[in-house]
Formats: sequence, structure tokens, C-alpha cells
Amino acid sequence: MEQNSKKALNAVLIVLGILGIIALTWFAAMNYKNGSEKEDATENKVETQSIEETKIINGIPTIEPGKVTEVKTGETSKTTSAGQELITLYYNNLAEGNYQAAYDMKKYKKMDFSVFKSWYTNLKSTKFLDFIEVAPNQYDFLVELTNKDDSIEKYRVLMQVEGKLLNTISSTSTNESPALRFVYGEDGATTTLFLVENGKKTIIDTAKKYQKDVTKNSEFNNVEITPGGEYLIYWKSGWESATGKVYDIKQKKVVHDIDNQRDLYGFTYDMKHFYNCSGSGMHEGKVNISSVPSFELEKNLQQTGSLVFGCNGYDQNRNILKYTLSFQGFENKHNFEYNFSNGEVKEL
Repeated sequence: MEQNSKKALNAVLIVLGILGIIALTWFAAMNYKNGSEKEDATENKVETQSIEETKIINGIPTIEPGKVTEVKTGETSKTTSAGQELITLYYNNLAEGNYQAAYDMKKYKKMDFSVFKSWYTNLKSTKFLDFIEVAPNQYDFLVELTNKDDSIEKYRVLMQVEGKLLNTISSTSTNESPALRFVYGEDGATTTLFLVENGKKTIIDTAKKYQKDVTKNSEFNNVEITPGGEYLIYWKSGWESATGKVYDIKQKKVVHDIDNQRDLYGFTYDMKHFYNCSGSGMHEGKVNISSVPSFELEKNLQQTGSLVFGCNGYDQNRNILKYTLSFQGFENKHNFEYNFSNGEVKEL
């Protein structure tokens, strides 16, 4: 009996011992977990503080969307958007030698910091010659970089502002003047063609892509401004056709349509005539001469019973248009020259 009692007591003690060990293990585990959570929270807090401190050290301000602020460096307007101010800050950092600050503002760092820094160590100052927002948070601008040896470089830059970071879409060295140019703006499926005059933009036309009905898709191409800045010529291409437009920059309107073929077209050197020559194919072709600035049809050089076989070029020195007509099909071909100065047609 006594022996059985001792065995029972020992069993109870063993069970209590096991329970005690389990309790101690659980208590230690909970303390460890709580301690780890505190350490993680502390690390997260320190990391968060470091990020905020880094932003301050890098000179990146908190900018509210749509806020209008003053900019100290040269730009085309005394006020600017939040995105423009961020880009201005980027170039200010470069000019002031804050290379790390500028580097940290780039979303995509495609080069090492040492390489990035080497590009700007000789930079003395920066100046914006024009600055246009072509789409939401997307800016096209011409920036002038003056080096310490007083040499000057100009770059045409397209940059996207994404939060507090900058994504350089393109950057091209150029000698262009900021007075008059054209630029595209992309906003989703819509492309906008702008004319920029002394930093002010005018919407010329819009094109759509990614349409459910693919026959409604369109795009711009062959955009140019005449050397004297009188006209902007552009083509808007669609599913099966393309239409050319001549936009009068002073009148701010389209003054002439070019048909859906663009073999040869343009102004004469003296800007008195506009020629449009298109070879026969799916269409009959044409060789039309219009007077400028009225753009009234002056002459149709296609002869009765002929097809336009070729548009051979405009000779600026002689002020003549060269073209080829064919009769009775394409076998009987004849070459011609039209002299804009005296209005005469000469067969060669």
C-alpha cells in the first residue's frame, strides 16, 4: 500500500515537472517574440526616419500636386507646376555640385554614381529655354548647360515625374532655337500635336490609338515647320489612308489639305507656290500647283488621257518641278519640267 502511494506521488511529481517545463518554455518564447517585435518596430522606425532624413538632406521638398510656386532659375514663366519645380531642383542640384542628391532623384539609375557624377563635374550653371507640359506629369523642355570653361551645351529632354522621382524618357543634344517648334504629348491612347512658340503651346490636332475599332486608329508623321516659320505641315495616318494638313502659324488654323498620297509636296523656295505631285496607282495621281497664301488651285499639270508615272523632284536652284506622265498605259512615258518663275511646261 505504502509502495503504491510512493509510485503515485512520483508520477504526480513527474507530470508537474513536465508541465513546469512546458510553462517555462512558453513564457520564454513569448518574451522572445515580444522582444523581436519591438526590435522589428524599432528597425522599421529607424529606417523610416532615415528615409525622411535622406529626403531632407537631398533637398527634395514635399510638393502638393497642382501647387504653383516661384522658380529661381530661368524659365519661360514666372510660375510653374509641382513637376516643373522638381525638375528644376534636379538641375539646380547638378549645378551646385549636389550630385548625390540629383542621382537619388532618378527613378532608373542606369549607370553607377561615379559615372553619373563625372558627367557634370564641369557644369557651372543651367537654364531652361522653354518648358512645356505635354501630358499629365510629362514635360518636354530645352535646357542649356554652361560649363566652367564657358562652353554651352543644349539638350532637348522628355521627362516623366513619378511621385518624387524623375524618369528621363529621352535626352538629345541639339542646336535648336526655342522660339518655334512642335512637340508630341502622350496621354494613354491619345497623342496630341502641339505647336510651341516662345514657350507657349497651342494644340494643333489629336490622334487616337488602341481603339476597339482598329479602323479608327490614327497617328502623326512627317511633321515639319517651314524654314521661315510660316507653316506647319503634318500628316495624320489612319487605317487605309493618310491626310496631310498645312497649318498657318500666324492665322492659327489649317489652310490647306493634301490628298492621301505624299510622293512629292512642298513650297517653292520663294514661298509663292505649293506643289503636290502623286503618282498613279490606286488613284489617278495628280500634279497640282496652288498659289500661296490663298492655296487656290493655280494649275493642274496632268494632261488629258495621261497618268502620273513619276514625281521626280523639285529643283530649288532652277525653281522647276520635274515629273513624268504616261499615255496609253505605262508604256508611253514622257518627262516634263514645270518652271514656277514663268509658268511654262517643257517636255524633255
